[in-house]
This record gives sequence, C-alpha cells and structure tokens, in this order.
Amino acid sequence: MLADGTDWTTTSEKEPSCEVVVFPDGSGRMNACGLSLGMSWTPQGGKLCITARFRRTQCADLVKTAQGIRAERDGGTIFTLSR
Repeated sequence: MLADGTDWTTTSEKEPSCEVVVFPDGSGRMNACGLSLGMSWTPQGGKLCITARFRRTQCADLVKTAQGIRAERDGGTIFTLSR
C-alpha cells in the first residue's frame, strides 16, 4: 500500500511538507523545497525505517487513518502521509 511508486504528501508540525515516493524495492525519493533526495526504506522490528541522504535513519510505527497514514514514535506523531 505505501510502497506503490505513487506520490505521498507529508505534513509535520516541525518541518515543511514534501512529496515522498516509495518503491517496492526499498528505494524512494523525497522532493522538498526544489530538492530531490534519494532515500531507502526497510522494515525493522515491526517498524518502517527510512534513511534519506543528509538525514539520520528514522524508524516509526505506521497507523492507517481515514486521511492516509500516520507515522508515530514514542506515542507522538512524527508526520502524516496523505494523497
């Protein structure tokens, strides 16, 4: 569902929104502020972990919502994905 090669829009209280595309082979890209950054993703211990160039790896639990998918860590929302 998430890794289908179609754009997702991320929203967060702490960072500007960006477009994310996740592919089934574990690759993807993030487009924000006119930059396109490659990324990779892996499932680890029931979580989804994303590593993007120039950023540390972030792992989160994904929760399906009526609006899309919410990424959570330590009981709080990190970002939401919607189409």
